[in-house]
Amino acid sequence: MRASLQPSRMSDKKLAAEIERYRKYAKSYGQEGTRVLKILSAEQRRRESWF
Repeated sequence: MRASLQPSRMSDKKLAAEIERYRKYAKSYGQEGTRVLKILSAEQRRRESWF
């Protein structure tokens, strides 16, 4: 698990891929995975609201 997660620096495609990956493995990542998923999806929503 990366401590220095910077979703704002990810490309849209990479962000979507990471979200998929964390969704798929959320149970095995536990609370940390859930936290990362929230960060990533918040970033995705923020980008979508720009357009």
